[in-house]
This record gives sequence, C-alpha cells and structure tokens, in this order.
Amino acid sequence: MIHHLFVIDHGVSVYTHDFIKESALDPQLLSGFLAAIGSFAQETFKTGLQTINIHNGEKLNFYVDPSHGLIFCAVSNEKDSNRLLEKLLGKIATEFTAAFGGVLKSPARSDMSRYKPFDERIGALVKRKEKKRNMATMVQGILLGSLFFFASFFGFVLLIKIIPYPELTATYYLTAALFFSSAISGFCAGNPSMGWKNGIVFFILFIVGILVLVPQFIPFLYMFLPFSFIVCAAGGFWGGLRCDLAKLYPLPKSEVKKE
Repeated sequence: MIHHLFVIDHGVSVYTHDFIKESALDPQLLSGFLAAIGSFAQETFKTGLQTINIHNGEKLNFYVDPSHGLIFCAVSNEKDSNRLLEKLLGKIATEFTAAFGGVLKSPARSDMSRYKPFDERIGALVKRKEKKRNMATMVQGILLGSLFFFASFFGFVLLIKIIPYPELTATYYLTAALFFSSAISGFCAGNPSMGWKNGIVFFILFIVGILVLVPQFIPFLYMFLPFSFIVCAAGGFWGGLRCDLAKLYPLPKSEVKKE
C-alpha cells in the first residue's frame, strides 16, 4: 500500500497526500530530501519507475511524467510490486495532469492549494488496488478453487462420451483444471508463498475427493501423483504471483488515516 504520495515540480513538492497516520520517516527530512533530488531525478529518471529502498519496511518509488516534467514519488510498502506501482503511479500521473493541465500551464503552477481537490480522487485510485493476505483469504481461495475444479470435472463427465480419445483428453483436461483451480486458489490467497501452500492443500483435497467420489480412478492416480503435486504447487505459486502483480498490500487498520 502507498503510505505517502508527493508530486514534485522542479524540486518543490506541490502536492502531498498521506494514507497513514505515522511513519518512521521524518516528514521534514523527507521533504528536504525530495526537494534536493528533484532536479537530479528530472534529468536522470527519464521515464518509468525508479526505486530507493529505505530499509525500514518502506521504499521510495519515483515515476516521471515527461509531458509536464513532474515527478510522482510514493512511499510504499517494500512488499508491493514495483511493476504494479509503476502502473499505478502512471495512472495517477495521467489523471493528475488531465485534471490540472490548465494550472500546470499557468503562473499558478506552484500554488499547492490548486491541487487539493485531487484528494477526492487519489483515495479511490489507490484503495481500489488493496487486497488482504491472511488465513481467511487462503480459506476463501481453497473454496473457490475447489468449486472451479469440481465444476470443470462434472462438465468433463458430460462431454467424455462425445469427445475423441477420451483417455488422452482426460489427462490434458484434468491437468489444466488442476492448474487453473490451484491458480485461482493462489490468487485469492494473495502472494506466491501463500499460493503454493494453498496449492498443496488443494492437492490433498483433490486426492481425498478422488478416493471418495470416483474410486475407480485410483489406479490412474498412482501414476500421476507426483505430476499432480507439481501442477497444484506451481498453479498456486503462479496465482499468488499474479495477485502480487495486481494488488497492493493493505495498511493495518490502526495505521489508516481517517479522511
């Protein structure tokens, strides 16, 4: 989650927004630091995202808008994906410059009060990208993944009589169903570490389901047991990775600043 956002114009912060009540960063020192590197960043960070790790659980991300010469700086959680932050800061930059294009071309460009209306928009842009990662999301992922797999499985049972080469098709179909079911489970869980763990749980549930619901598949199960395990773990990891690339880590409720 982004903790603080700064918009820097020629070394001067013209817009700031805080999402967190407190930070280990001294706001005065940070403002001076940003002003000092503003001109340097304007020349060095031509476009895209640049990152500076702060080593206290936070990092600084700089995104340069070349069309107006503005630098968008976010203090964010070190776990947040740089690729996601680049897209998000790029979207923020686009909306900011679209909303204040006239101001940026006027003598009032450095008037901080002109940009305060953006507070109403910035909250929605950032909070829409939040996602919790906890035991509840892991359980939710397992349930959704299981529903997807069983829907896929029963759909396959209905089609098995009309498709050619049913044995070969079943292998490919069930492998794909296992992978994407585990991926859904991993995405809901929230990150790669939680995702592959969900994949393993999902694999265990898959084995139990086969033993209880379709015991006639048990002879084939032994042959594909190691492969199925790898598919489930890989699917869960991939799903968790996709979540990390799509969603920010949320702030603890105790640290959220009331708007």
